[in-house]
Amino acid sequence: MTTKRLSVLLGCCTALAGITMSAQAQTAAPQTAAPQTADANPKTGTLQEVVVTAERRTTNVQKAAVSVAVISGKTLAAEGRYSLRQTLQNIVGVAAIDASTTTSQTGNDAQGNYITIRGVNPNGDPGAGPSVLSAPATTGVYIDGVYEGIGGGYDIQRVEVERGPQGTLFGRSATSGVYSVYTVDPVLNKYDGTAGIEYGNYGLRHLTGAVNIPLGDVLATRISADTYQRNGYDTGANGDLENDGARIKLLYKPSDQISALLGATVQADRSHNGGTGFTWPNPTAVGIPPNQTYVGGYLAGDTTVISKSEPVGSGHNHATQFWGQFEYNPGFATISFVPTYRTFAQSASQFTPPLDNYYLSQRTVTPLDHFLTYELRAASNEGSPVKWQAGTDYYRNDIYNTNLNAVAPNSTGYPRDSNGNPVTEVGDVVTSKRTQDYGVFGEATVPVFTGTRLTLGARYDWTKVDVQQLNTISVNFPFDLYGQQPVQLETLDVNAARGLSTYGNFDYKVRVEHDLTSHNMVYATVSTGFVPGNVSVSNVAATPKIINEASETLTAYELGSKNRFFDNQMQVNGDVYFYDYGGFQTTYDSVPGQFTTSVNIAVPAHLYGLELETLYSLTPADRVGVNFSYNQSHWVNMPAAFEASNGPKTLRPGVPYTLVANYDHTIAMATGASLDLHVDVHLDGPYDGTLAPITQAEYPIFDELDHVGPRVTADFNATWSPASGNYSITAYARNLANTVYTNPSVAPPPAGATVSFTDPRTMGLVATVRF
Repeated sequence: MTTKRLSVLLGCCTALAGITMSAQAQTAAPQTAAPQTADANPKTGTLQEVVVTAERRTTNVQKAAVSVAVISGKTLAAEGRYSLRQTLQNIVGVAAIDASTTTSQTGNDAQGNYITIRGVNPNGDPGAGPSVLSAPATTGVYIDGVYEGIGGGYDIQRVEVERGPQGTLFGRSATSGVYSVYTVDPVLNKYDGTAGIEYGNYGLRHLTGAVNIPLGDVLATRISADTYQRNGYDTGANGDLENDGARIKLLYKPSDQISALLGATVQADRSHNGGTGFTWPNPTAVGIPPNQTYVGGYLAGDTTVISKSEPVGSGHNHATQFWGQFEYNPGFATISFVPTYRTFAQSASQFTPPLDNYYLSQRTVTPLDHFLTYELRAASNEGSPVKWQAGTDYYRNDIYNTNLNAVAPNSTGYPRDSNGNPVTEVGDVVTSKRTQDYGVFGEATVPVFTGTRLTLGARYDWTKVDVQQLNTISVNFPFDLYGQQPVQLETLDVNAARGLSTYGNFDYKVRVEHDLTSHNMVYATVSTGFVPGNVSVSNVAATPKIINEASETLTAYELGSKNRFFDNQMQVNGDVYFYDYGGFQTTYDSVPGQFTTSVNIAVPAHLYGLELETLYSLTPADRVGVNFSYNQSHWVNMPAAFEASNGPKTLRPGVPYTLVANYDHTIAMATGASLDLHVDVHLDGPYDGTLAPITQAEYPIFDELDHVGPRVTADFNATWSPASGNYSITAYARNLANTVYTNPSVAPPPAGATVSFTDPRTMGLVATVRF
């Protein structure tokens, strides 16, 4: 979908609304200042109540016995936060990357593979490229109630993040938590809409709009569209992005007991990478002693981390989705049914420089990637003394993917065959895969004493993975590349019998919550989660083998408290947690220092941490918040081969602590207009990578690239609105000090190190009209 077509659609929506209605202010859902869960009442200075849909039932966020953060769509638009990473930036205990920041171009089809909650990184590394398509993530993503739905970046009502395992209600891929986006639904008997335009540095151009149109007393529709463009941060080509999307929702509500919501969404993404890179040549392969000098963020000397001109790769994907939400309330409960059909197609090429004078060339085409899901659920109605829900769900994914890899020469020394063609391959993989998951679940919250409630939940999932794959690899890469060994290619055929595997997983939840007062609550939870196993190909002792990966299992223990003090002027929420992993899915090199011998394995591990979120309304015009998170992890009972590999002793790279402080001030003008000022200060602890100790000892310079010290960034935005509230103008700046720190992706020799950098200072203006 082109920008021109989206612009025309936006214009039509706005014109239609303008002809058929008089201007009126939009009625919005309760709004919050990211990442807090409440706003200050401008008249009294007290904190307002916020309603969320945590644990799949509507409740006051302070009454939800789960660690949950809420961000309003209004806040995201005002601060110019569009991408996944920007959306989650100021929620402690949560981090995200964007597909454009990895070598995977437009990314894979599972958004949960880009989110880290409480230090638990995704199992399918997004940086590994499209070969991890459909890999089950550790974070469950739901857009308008649809698992891994699309179109969650515009016309947003609110975003919710639940930290901690949510296995009983959400099933697969919810071991670390759930990320939910709720877009604005149609409203009966009301014309309204919104339109926005955003401009910023690095060529940022962003248009967005939506219109709500009643079609009689029982029917209404909402049409929304969005287009986003931005140049790359390093060069115009490297990181260049364009995202286009459009959505239509149709609501039919003949009575309070019956409603049907139908939706269709289309999304197209384009990105580029390459054109520049920062590369550490391999000292062993090229025969140059390692240089251990680190100067100004770059390595300097005979062997350096330098800017190199690479070919520019491009990636395109296109997704469509059709879904429905049907509800019927016979009186004793509400029965809902959510069917979804989604498609994803990708074509991407990229070039990365893992070796001196050579480029890794990857070409991925995914012509078939279809998803079919449904959920049938019954839940108690509001006011029921026992809050319960039960249901069943189904997930199916069919995918055909080709992932072709080769090393492209940048010098005359590259080995070629008699016809002059390159003879060394990194790996060519052709995959046909079907994944199915059937789940049944139930959960109930029962009052046991005055102010004390007990929650019991259970779930069973049966997962079937059927993989057919042809995997051709060079078992002695990169030694054949330098002529040290002859080229040796092997092809492994994973046929239907060898690639078929099934998994059964049982989850449970036990929670006790108690109201100390009407504004103070404590809770204790024991819950489990799982990520289903998979079938993959690994190189063991330079021999390709089929690996049947075990499921990742987790038991979590959590204590939490939610509190309001001083007549609702102060909010303090906190929790501590401990995770006991029966097996965390990871990899190790069976031959230390040789990445072609990677083995997939599930290793026991422990993880623990805490979160503290505070919000205080100093005056009706001033509000301050301070939030903090801390987490640590380590392996336990390591298998002998894994321990002998000298792998890292922590689960995955992660930030051990994060501190976010924010301040809001509202200036009320005599005309009734207002100027809202907001500032965030973000402190991240040191980042430790995944290099094995043996590599760090042999090449100390790699250790410097693999470690980033504490860093501080600050963001600011100012929003002016007239008394009518019909429009607003926002100016924002992120990373005010232009703090630049490395975010390295470092692999052991002979792969070398590729160094990327954080977003520089970005600034922009957002103008929004509500009618």
